[in-house]
Amino acid sequence: MILGGNYVQAEATKTAKRLGYYVISADLHEDNPGHGIADEYCKVDITDKEAVLHEAQRLEIDGVIPYCSDILAPVAAYVQEQMGLPGNPCDVVNIMTHKDQFRDFMRKNGFLAPRSTKVMTLDEAVSVIERAEGNHAFMMKPTDNAGSRGVFKVCNADDIKKHWEETIGYSRSRSVLIEDFIESVGRQQDGDIFVIDGEIAYWGMCDQYKQPDHPFMIASEVFPSTQDLAIQHEAKDIVQNILKKLGFRQGPCNVEYIIDNQKRIWILEIGPRNGGMLIPFLIEKSTGIDLTELTLRQAVGERVSIPTAQHLCYAMSIVHPTDGKTVDLELKTGDKPLKP
Repeated sequence: MILGGNYVQAEATKTAKRLGYYVISADLHEDNPGHGIADEYCKVDITDKEAVLHEAQRLEIDGVIPYCSDILAPVAAYVQEQMGLPGNPCDVVNIMTHKDQFRDFMRKNGFLAPRSTKVMTLDEAVSVIERAEGNHAFMMKPTDNAGSRGVFKVCNADDIKKHWEETIGYSRSRSVLIEDFIESVGRQQDGDIFVIDGEIAYWGMCDQYKQPDHPFMIASEVFPSTQDLAIQHEAKDIVQNILKKLGFRQGPCNVEYIIDNQKRIWILEIGPRNGGMLIPFLIEKSTGIDLTELTLRQAVGERVSIPTAQHLCYAMSIVHPTDGKTVDLELKTGDKPLKP
């Protein structure tokens, strides 16, 4: 069962069909493209874990994945746990998909993490800013969403008030995290890793480029990363230690981290799912390693291993229309315009 049938999740459905699996595509949106590719469509609210479990038991599934979705990862983990399917413990996945819980876990276990406060109301958020000593910036973000939705840098009460409704509107639990802003040196790293028997078997980082008018929204990803390998190895060791402390056993993770001016590594996110914006397919183009296939095979209990990688350079750009409609698109490489 693949939770979701949108254009990204449809790519996982295509891969599953290529592998010869009987595929059930599930969500409430009957016109999603993935449903037309799957063998069967299951109309169910995929954010309702009990409803999904009921359908999964009725259909006697062998595996379930929350492809590229932090919101759906706890639902998949619940079904896996209740049905004895391959996966990770619910409590582990819940920590990883809730920013407040993940920050608390990091601090309690001695990992570097920004100071943060979970708030439920505008007044609480303003109070955090007003109580802060010195003149520094904060990040305001939903506790339980991903993809830079509702994420803003705020410096004062006016900033909080300006963005509050958008930020809390992206939170399913109606809660917001206010945390210290960490100034990044160099490109933020974003990429996918793959875990087998608790060990990172594959590590693939991209250089992340941001939108000029929204410094926390991704504009493009370039693979492989140009970051110094020694720093990447250190970051990998930190992530491995975090996963061991958590008890994360298997599957893909999307990792984001930054380096500050003291060369300290700040792990921002470890999402227990494949990366969004088709990052697995960018990596496949570059390395020949199909993380989507590995995810699907592992989810039904197959033993997997990482094949030998090729080494090519690829990049992708994300188009963000401001008026809801893209009429034309022109890409430029150096002085040469390219028509896609």
